[in-house]
Amino acid sequence: MSLEFSLPGKPDAEAVFFEWDATGFTDATEFLDAADSHSHEDYEMAAAVGECWSEWEHPLDYGSIVVFHRLVVPSPMPSFWETMRSAIKREFSRRAAMMVLKAFPLEWENRFQDPLAPGQDAFERRMKAMAKHYRRNLGVSPLPVSTSLGEWFWLPIRFDEAAQGGPAKQSAYLG
Repeated sequence: MSLEFSLPGKPDAEAVFFEWDATGFTDATEFLDAADSHSHEDYEMAAAVGECWSEWEHPLDYGSIVVFHRLVVPSPMPSFWETMRSAIKREFSRRAAMMVLKAFPLEWENRFQDPLAPGQDAFERRMKAMAKHYRRNLGVSPLPVSTSLGEWFWLPIRFDEAAQGGPAKQSAYLG
């Protein structure tokens, strides 16, 4: 699913989401296997969710898991983040347990093979800036997962059980 935002005379901004529906999965292992067969990023997402919640209190028991996959904003738009939060709430609040995202700067896609690309330090600075930006503008919290999975964030929507090892965050979309 994608959401497009536009203003007259400006290029469109686009947010792309994938949604993992709970139907068809009998347990968290099936979810992990299905995600692994889809992509490495989906495997990491399912593994991160699996590290934070047990089979007995799994987010898929409460609704879908929405993955905020990609965001392209070619030029600044006034009130963009307020509009984005409203669009996420309107689209997912009735069926989604949570939204997850992994901050990754799109300008670094496929650049680590390029010897002229900026180094790892520049990449990590950009990642930290994006993570701070998403935390401030979307209200996401970090998931306490192993570093091998990367830095994942979550926003509770219909499921606000505290992540194991991490602080509880009340959903902005409940009640």
